[in-house]
Amino acid sequence: MAEGASPLDQALDGFLTHARVEQGLAPRTVEAYGRDLSRFVAFLLRRGASKPEEIVRAQVSGFLESLAREGLSARSRARALVAVRRLVRHLQATGRMTDDPLEGLGAPRLTQRLPRTLDSAEVERLLGAVPGEE
Repeated sequence: MAEGASPLDQALDGFLTHARVEQGLAPRTVEAYGRDLSRFVAFLLRRGASKPEEIVRAQVSGFLESLAREGLSARSRARALVAVRRLVRHLQATGRMTDDPLEGLGAPRLTQRLPRTLDSAEVERLLGAVPGEE
């Protein structure tokens, strides 16, 4: 951690170390959390919050809205929210936060993809493959 790092940066480093060492999360998971949470911390710092206890629900909502404006998919925004939730739970467990700024905050809606349908030529081939009654 660089000298002069904000308490939020320190909290992020502590969480990532905890996730990697104590929870044994996969390296790629820790990397993804690190990317998402670095963006979150930068967002908070730009808005004047530098300590974990200064995080409020409106900031988390604003962060998710900023990700949507940047064009991130609902799935990517949901992953970022999971990372923020895990960070907040860690900060609560270590006594760095008491309030839950995520209470009642829902995840971005994920769209269900419809299955691809067969075209008429594929249907004909499928039906032709079934032995018929003769």
